[in-house]
Amino acid sequence: MKRRATSLRLRVGQARSVMRLLPWALCSLSGCELVEAHPRAPESAPEQSRVLASVYMNEWLSLGAARCRVTRAERLLTEPNDREPRRVSPDLKALALYTECTSPAGTPLTLEAALPGDTLVFLRQGQQARRAPSLRTKLSSLEEAPLVFEFEEREPLPLLRSFDARSGHATFTADAEVARVSFEAHAERQEVWLRERALDARFDAWLVRLVNGLTADARDDAASPPLAADDLQRLRALYAGLLERFEPTRLSLRELRQGEHGLTFDLVLERPRTHDAPNVVATFRFELPDTSDLAHARARLLDVTDGRLALECAERARALRTRVVSDPGRDGSCSLLGLKVPARCEHLDLHLKDELLAHRMRCVPGLADVAAQAQADVPDDFQITLRRGRRENTFDHGARFIVSLFDNGSVVFHGRSFVDGTGRSDGRTSQALLRRLSAQIERLDWFARRGGSWTPERCSPEDDRGDLITVQAHERQRMVVDREGCRGPFSAKELEELRWLLELSAGVSGWTHSQDAPDDEGVSEWTVSAD
Repeated sequence: MKRRATSLRLRVGQARSVMRLLPWALCSLSGCELVEAHPRAPESAPEQSRVLASVYMNEWLSLGAARCRVTRAERLLTEPNDREPRRVSPDLKALALYTECTSPAGTPLTLEAALPGDTLVFLRQGQQARRAPSLRTKLSSLEEAPLVFEFEEREPLPLLRSFDARSGHATFTADAEVARVSFEAHAERQEVWLRERALDARFDAWLVRLVNGLTADARDDAASPPLAADDLQRLRALYAGLLERFEPTRLSLRELRQGEHGLTFDLVLERPRTHDAPNVVATFRFELPDTSDLAHARARLLDVTDGRLALECAERARALRTRVVSDPGRDGSCSLLGLKVPARCEHLDLHLKDELLAHRMRCVPGLADVAAQAQADVPDDFQITLRRGRRENTFDHGARFIVSLFDNGSVVFHGRSFVDGTGRSDGRTSQALLRRLSAQIERLDWFARRGGSWTPERCSPEDDRGDLITVQAHERQRMVVDREGCRGPFSAKELEELRWLLELSAGVSGWTHSQDAPDDEGVSEWTVSAD
């Protein structure tokens, strides 16, 4: 369905009436893509003269007296139906853009309050096609209110550069296809490119040479190598070992920073994501001192520490696993912070168990830093349980399970759907991580803190929407439902941080490889106990 852009005007920040939302509503309800055939500008002036400013993500753009920037972009999947709110599913793609605006005095503003009155907001792709924000897709569980654009076919790629890990073939679209957020008034148009400013054509060409120098299809460019010869040789050998051991799928550009000595950036080698588990195999850090002549520029290889550590840890894990004595005639395994060994936890040699846990503490990213913050003692009756529920207003394929950690280091995992296996599995965790969890509970004042909203009818634990976190310590017990309107005195961010720490300490990633498995409707209750 095509509509003339000149027939649509949205006056943002004026009277909040239904008519004010009509332009976006018309396009949102029909899924139309607008084509600007005759912009309402003086006929003698070409459209390009209306573009008064063009910036990139995380750069400020002046809009009237205020200024705004697009801080991040997230992909979504929405269910195409007429119900409110729309729900997330694998049927229709969408893009959520988060913005930040301030007044001339620096006071935070909403995007609606910051935009001049005759401003329209569109998402542009290519030269002509543009799309209005959706009014149907509502993300009520989010504290921020993003702009949401829906796509039935082609979608923008507002991500940093990424490449196939083996072939080096780029997985991004050309500049002409990169999406822009367009703020359009009667006499001007300003745009935000959904990419980082450093990613221009010259840098892209240089980056392609660097990636081709690492991948299996590498071809040497003797005239202008992107790295010094010894750095390139060292990195190639490490990269080949990581490919063989971990089978990553993507090499992505991350963390572009303009520093005192030039442009620094990371190339991240990744595996396919499963659940919320980390998917980074290794990160390579580079510094490009001079960007004035990228045809001949050479970068310095700053850091490959975690790449070497990944290979060392893989070999060490293999050696430790060979020392595990399997239970004759008995099936069973034990997960030690995500590393599974073929023996029941209770039959595992204590010295070997400690070695395995120490190995995981060193090798799992983030564990050592988390454990170093441990302060509180672990109560004798300590138990913390997480039930991963389904997301509110979404159809998600996230792992569903119950996991409990106990004061003696025992971990009990019950899988339900989209996990490595249903039923009970056992594991072990470190006392340092338990102390860190206990300290976090004390920091939140879990048992004494009051306030917020909570009603037994709306927040029943029998409803599996949202997560359920239960803590027992010092002969007290408290359960909190992580659902909008049910969190009581705790914020969504506080519960998210606690959930992340709990899953990391339990080694949940060892059980949550995504699989297409239906929910077990026959399971209504799980009883979890330590050894």
